[in-house]
Amino acid sequence: MTRILTKAACVLALSLAPSFAVRAQDAAVTTSVSNWGPWFLRCTTRVDDGKTFKNCQIDFTKTAKQNDGREIPYLGVIVQRFDPTKPLKIRANVPLMSIIPAGVKVQDKDKKDITVLSFDMCRGDMCETSADLTDAQVKNLLKITDNMNVTFRAFGQEGKLQDITSEIPMKGFAEAYAAMMKEMPAPSSKK
Repeated sequence: MTRILTKAACVLALSLAPSFAVRAQDAAVTTSVSNWGPWFLRCTTRVDDGKTFKNCQIDFTKTAKQNDGREIPYLGVIVQRFDPTKPLKIRANVPLMSIIPAGVKVQDKDKKDITVLSFDMCRGDMCETSADLTDAQVKNLLKITDNMNVTFRAFGQEGKLQDITSEIPMKGFAEAYAAMMKEMPAPSSKK
């Protein structure tokens, strides 16, 4: 019985292989990257079966220097749009040892909350948090000209739970956002 199932699985796999190979050839992917100060605009365009799919994000990565001198990423902030018909998302990637049930706060320099990001998942060496951005929240982000704060809870060097606040430079953010909106404009509202 096992031998018959194995042969059947091989026949099925071989019969599907050509369609997967053709499908892989049909999908053409291009990626563009530009930087705006410390922020990067990354857009990926995929053409599959004659249809074009595009998504863009602007991102910033903060690093920390290790005892051995290496710089490793410990906080990433991403604003992205996968689909022009969906709201913008803001994401923060925080270290694994973060305590994030209360969320990750995004604040202006005066510590006024812009939004709180909810836990999504952990993978590799980071945990992902995200929230949809309203138009008002986007406007508040665009008003910040110096730094915004991203705050999460983690165990500090003495093993005590503490708030970790990182300043994220906003120089270039508004320009990167404008460039992203040219690449992936929001749908026009109908009156």
